[in-house]
Amino acid sequence: MANLLQVSELTMQNEYQLRLKDLAMNEKVKELTEKFTAELDVDKTKFDTLLQEKNEQELDYEEKMKQYEEKHQAQLTTLDGQYQAKIMAEVERRVFWLFHIFMWCMDVL
Repeated sequence: MANLLQVSELTMQNEYQLRLKDLAMNEKVKELTEKFTAELDVDKTKFDTLLQEKNEQELDYEEKMKQYEEKHQAQLTTLDGQYQAKIMAEVERRVFWLFHIFMWCMDVL
């Protein structure tokens, strides 16, 4: 009977130790869960901030590209006008000389 009593006491002691370890582990899990949840919240906030910054940079980039395209188009239009003016001046100069050469030939004949 002493052995049975000893076994019973050891079983109770082991169960008590297991409950203590279980409580300690549950507390540790709770602490880790809170810690990682807090870290996750911080990371989500950082992600949202970075995403917002990225979107703002994309908008800035698109606006700058639009301005560059408009500026480029304006320069192209200006250069085209200048080129057309030079072409017309050259055409007028050649027509002028052709006319004078033609008139000279008519005088000679």
